[in-house]
Amino acid sequence: MTAFSRLVVLAVLYLSLLTSAIPVVQNATLTDLDTSDIAARAVRKAPVQTRPKAAKPRVPVKRPTTPVKRPTPVKRPTPVKRPVPVKPPVKKPPVKTPPKTSTPVKTPPKTTTPTTGQACPMPSKAPTKSKPRALFDALTGHYFVKRSPVFLGWHGTNSNTWNVWHRAGYLKKPWSWLDIIRQSKSGRSGADQELGEGVYLTDQRETAEAFANINSGRNSGTTPVICAIFALNERDWVTLPKVWLPDNLIGDSSDQRKHEQYEAYRLQWIQRVFPTIHPSGVIRFAPLDRGRGSPPSQFVIPSSLTNRVYAECTPVGHIPPGAPRGNINFTQWKHAWHIFDDTCTPGSSSRGPR
Repeated sequence: MTAFSRLVVLAVLYLSLLTSAIPVVQNATLTDLDTSDIAARAVRKAPVQTRPKAAKPRVPVKRPTTPVKRPTPVKRPTPVKRPVPVKPPVKKPPVKTPPKTSTPVKTPPKTTTPTTGQACPMPSKAPTKSKPRALFDALTGHYFVKRSPVFLGWHGTNSNTWNVWHRAGYLKKPWSWLDIIRQSKSGRSGADQELGEGVYLTDQRETAEAFANINSGRNSGTTPVICAIFALNERDWVTLPKVWLPDNLIGDSSDQRKHEQYEAYRLQWIQRVFPTIHPSGVIRFAPLDRGRGSPPSQFVIPSSLTNRVYAECTPVGHIPPGAPRGNINFTQWKHAWHIFDDTCTPGSSSRGPR
């Protein structure tokens, strides 16, 4: 240590001794000393001990017997969203569109309700006669007036039907009870009624022979017969109303409801072509196979007109007397026979079968 440091330490020790030293009186007695202060310091009062107060016994708190119902928590209402302010739509100025030129739309003719408009022109007929005069002329004409028959087509049937027609002199229908007994249960001629009820003819002899074999096979005890059908009078045949049916009206069904529906559609269509004539008395032409078209073709003579035609029949494989050896085509006789379609336009051919 340096000398200065040592002096500082000694000075500090000296000061501490002065402050903590007890003064001693030399050659003094106890009487000379003031001991009151010392005695006061020596005597201390003992602290007074106080007894703690007895604590009161705790009274047990009775718990409530009934449970306290907690209040139902109140749901906070959902904050209502402020509606978004809707901006008013901006009005666009009207765009002027050029006027459309409407093209005439061709609507198909309705078949639900027959129209009573202009009918197809009928061939010129003889002056109308009174009923007694017409009956007298029919009887005398049938037996005395010279006929001008015209070949119409081929029909295939069985030998019993040919006997009925031969005795009557025309395509007799319905037959008498005696004729029905002579026939078998299904002895009537024809196949499906694709064009309606009546006697069916075709322009192909081979087709008629096929129907004759089918008809005879269904009637036991009969033989197949091919018949050439003739009109009693050419002028009378030309004046009879005739139509060529569209393909969608060709058809038949074993279901009675569909069968009647087919016929109802045909009658409505025919009545539009001939509004002044009952459609059941109109002769109907059509292709035999609508998928392939004509020929071969077919037509049906309604039962109300079968007294206007007669038959010459022979067994299959032979040609009936007066019939042509080759086949004919009904589509070539539309004009000569006045066969009309929906547009009231017969065919272009001007010649007819002889």
